[in-house]
Amino acid sequence: MTLYAAIAGLGAIGGERLGGLCTEFCSWRWVFFVNVPVGVLLVAAPLALRTARGERLPC
Repeated sequence: MTLYAAIAGLGAIGGERLGGLCTEFCSWRWVFFVNVPVGVLLVAAPLALRTARGERLPC
């Protein structure tokens, strides 16, 4: 429980800092592009795990 609370608190603080830096040095529009790498990882991870196990990808 403590670990979960610590990670959630650090995530909230880190998100605010990252958003502030992004808007300060780039533009507020760049905040929307933060989710793009996360989406790519969510799509690529199952594909990479399947090929790492030696399973064939469905064609």
